[in-house]
Amino acid sequence: MKHGDATRQRLLDEGLSMLAAEGLHSVTLRGLGLRTGRAHTNVVYYFGDLAGLRDAVAQHAIARQHMRAIARLILDDHPRVAELTAAERAAALASV
Repeated sequence: MKHGDATRQRLLDEGLSMLAAEGLHSVTLRGLGLRTGRAHTNVVYYFGDLAGLRDAVAQHAIARQHMRAIARLILDDHPRVAELTAAERAAALASV
């Protein structure tokens, strides 16, 4: 894994933690930069803008099948949850 890939992965993992703990509104460019010791411009480099960051974190949550984070996405009505079946959405909501 290249350094850039490792950095992006670390940002996604920390964004996932923020999402699961506090909801999608807590996932911000500056907040993620602060939590990872990076400038917010470094976060912008990997995700483009706030929408790109939040979408990448949502996709990461779904790929990892992180039920608490997925439940937060459902409650926040993120478009990525449309990719899930009704059973997957129900399971995520029941797990919290």
